[in-house]
Amino acid sequence: MSDNGCPAEGGPNGSINENVWYNGLSEDIEGGLARLDELGSETTHPHFSNGWAMAFNTPFKIHKMNSAWESGTADAMAISWPKGLPARGEVRDAYIHVTDIVPTLYELMGITPPTTLRGAVQQPLEGVGMAALLRDPATPSPKHTQFYSMLGALAVWRDGWQANTEHAPAPMGWENSTGTGGASTTSRPTASSCTTSPPTDPNCWLSCSSCGTHKPFNGYPLDDRYAMEILHVERPPQSTPTAKSCSTPAPRCRNERCRSSADRSG
Repeated sequence: MSDNGCPAEGGPNGSINENVWYNGLSEDIEGGLARLDELGSETTHPHFSNGWAMAFNTPFKIHKMNSAWESGTADAMAISWPKGLPARGEVRDAYIHVTDIVPTLYELMGITPPTTLRGAVQQPLEGVGMAALLRDPATPSPKHTQFYSMLGALAVWRDGWQANTEHAPAPMGWENSTGTGGASTTSRPTASSCTTSPPTDPNCWLSCSSCGTHKPFNGYPLDDRYAMEILHVERPPQSTPTAKSCSTPAPRCRNERCRSSADRSG
């Protein structure tokens, strides 16, 4: 599977060091221009401007973080299994989501995933198996519904239609969301805004009262926090809380790099 689309972390002017954005700092334009000759070297970590990001994502809209618009999620995937799949050089245009990959692998291998593992109840798989479609392109797709949720960007795809929202990742209130619809059966749904309404109103779809896909897979409550807010949420520690942490350098290695090991005690 290919990587996702272009992000907007470079800001309107681009950045000589992407980590400036991650640390919430302002870009020094003059300082960046003075170091143009260093771009691409080990002294920089450059990032294009958000305008170029939108251009690179064409024909999809906006940026990677706006996942509901597919600019960061409509990716190509190459599949090869000479012994198990007869297809050679064929293309499948059916809608497939990344959550469908694992169920498809289980189907191809003839494996039924366990409901419990070492006494722990397993979360049900979110996707559906597409093995039959890989074997025969004429097979009707078992995929009917998929929802997207990322930083306030919401979308619901259902049987060839996709409804999207325009909602900034800020506490602006969900009543300020703007819903749009587009046909995706024969064309990409987010290449342009579409005035033709899907079978039901987009805003009604985004409430997902009829398709019921949000609730089973932690789609509620609706979350429009910004990325840094989510990253800074305190999480349970992976190790037992300790009062002391000691790090000791390892002997010098042949490549002149040092390693360290940590000894934790309570």
